[in-house]
Amino acid sequence: GDISYKRRPVFVKANVNGVVYTYAASMYGEVHGSQTITNNDYDGQFCIHFRHSTTSGTKAELAENQNPIDRAVSNAVNTLGMKHITDSAHLK
Repeated sequence: GDISYKRRPVFVKANVNGVVYTYAASMYGEVHGSQTITNNDYDGQFCIHFRHSTTSGTKAELAENQNPIDRAVSNAVNTLGMKHITDSAHLK
């Protein structure tokens, strides 16, 4: 799709000690900010937000970031048949 500030639901996979977890997240792909990694042909950065994460600027938890996460979780459970785990204690 197009690059925009519209938040979209995404899944992020992480391998934690040999166990692969899938997390629902919210992402917008509009390039913004400074480029700190200079060898990746991407002029700037994009944002991914997880449940209850806050923005770097206002330190606020925004509904615009949480709503796509809700859609991702709903899709994962209802369409893909994935298990919904809300407790992140498995990461400790």
